[in-house]
Amino acid sequence: MNNTSLRRIAAVMMLIVMCITMLSYSASAISVDNRGSITITTLSKTDKEPISGAVFRVYKIANAYADGNSLSFVYTEQFKDNGMNMGNFSDAYLPVHLVAYAQTNSISYIEKTTDGNGKVVFENLSCGAYLVVPAGTTSGYLNPTPFIVAVPVKDETNNSWVYDIDAAPKVESDKTDEDEKTYISVKKYWKGTERTPDSITVSLIKDGAIYDSAILSAADNWYYKWEGLDKNHSWSVVETNVPEGYNVSYVSSQM
Repeated sequence: MNNTSLRRIAAVMMLIVMCITMLSYSASAISVDNRGSITITTLSKTDKEPISGAVFRVYKIANAYADGNSLSFVYTEQFKDNGMNMGNFSDAYLPVHLVAYAQTNSISYIEKTTDGNGKVVFENLSCGAYLVVPAGTTSGYLNPTPFIVAVPVKDETNNSWVYDIDAAPKVESDKTDEDEKTYISVKKYWKGTERTPDSITVSLIKDGAIYDSAILSAADNWYYKWEGLDKNHSWSVVETNVPEGYNVSYVSSQM
């Protein structure tokens, strides 16, 4: 199988790296027939006040399978052709890549809004991996970064499996000078192949949603740059539709 990589050069990047789980576990009494939940609590990073009215969308990206006392994950039918290896869920680019893939392919999701205590609960979830996408927050706050949650996860202390998961994404206040601008550029590199498609599509992601897209080709040396971006938001770039037979990986640097 061919491999490709996408190098992203950004002036500013705000990502939440959530090292949640490994693809393979060993613990006692695991049952993938159990149901679980994901509870999300949104608190202001500055004053720890609850943030009500924050909207979250949840996509199931992988099914969980038990083999004795081990647990593994395999992409669902809807996400199997996204073009990025699942790895161990700790890759900061995986959630953003899957967000663009889900939006481009109109994949279904569950949507809920946080209550007065800043909480929202997604219940009765089958075992698997879930993509959590912030889809809007109250005025004065920025959307947190999308992240992945596994159900269940291993409790190392008690050597048991936890099916009800708590997550508390960081919510930044929107206080940056609106006139402060940044840029982000993307460069595509091909590895392990001399034959490439005529072009690819990359998407600029703003606060977890597709903001703009561009087509890269050999004519422009597989390069594109967005300028004049509001530095008050989180920006990243992913390849939207990875060509069949290829996998994509991402590398970033700040300037």
